[in-house]
Amino acid sequence: GTLQLSNLQVGVPVTVDITSQVITEAVGDGTISIRIRSDSGGTTGNVSFASRENATVAYRPQLLVQ
Repeated sequence: GTLQLSNLQVGVPVTVDITSQVITEAVGDGTISIRIRSDSGGTTGNVSFASRENATVAYRPQLLVQ
């Protein structure tokens, strides 16, 4: 499935609950793939994603398993 987010704010972390997708895949082939992408839709704004090497610790992505 696809999850589309809008009205995101600069510097504000985004939390996405993918529990249902994980459960679906667990009863399937057991593999889940996640793609994070930007679709600017023709706007002039810039989009950036941080990596685990980012100097600002707060911007580094996290995978939380609960």
